[in-house]
Amino acid sequence: MRSKKVVIIIIAVIVMVLGGVVAWLFASGRLVWVNPGAEQITLSKIVCGDDLVETYNEALVPLRRDGAEVSSIDTEALKKLQTEVRGRDGYAGDPTCQTMLFWISVNQEDYEAAVDANDALKRLYGNGIYANSDLRVQDRLGAHYRFINSIAPEEKRTVNGFGG
Repeated sequence: MRSKKVVIIIIAVIVMVLGGVVAWLFASGRLVWVNPGAEQITLSKIVCGDDLVETYNEALVPLRRDGAEVSSIDTEALKKLQTEVRGRDGYAGDPTCQTMLFWISVNQEDYEAAVDANDALKRLYGNGIYANSDLRVQDRLGAHYRFINSIAPEEKRTVNGFGG
């Protein structure tokens, strides 16, 4: 009878310790309760901030460059910006970076890079993560296929969408 009491006490102590650990995990934020039907909030780290947005927007302003008779965008600045964006950690998860990379790729007629950036944008937008609203863009995400199709290799061109 005495051994039964000892076992019960040991089990009670173990249950209390485990309960305390679980309570501490909840209180410290290391363990959270998630309701499967609840609205999910998605956070994104800003990699391409206002500084790069301003550089990008300035490069897209058509100006007469280097004594040219015709106005043009600053393609050299866009190439430098593309390199800088791709050199930053986390750029793949930032819709502002991906939007800039998409339009730079379209400008450079780089089909594969444009498709990659567009796929990343669709994934990010599908998760409710959107680009900086100050970014100068040429069309909405749903119309990107037209631009991709216009630079696609002949075998990947389509009428109502884009291949690849």
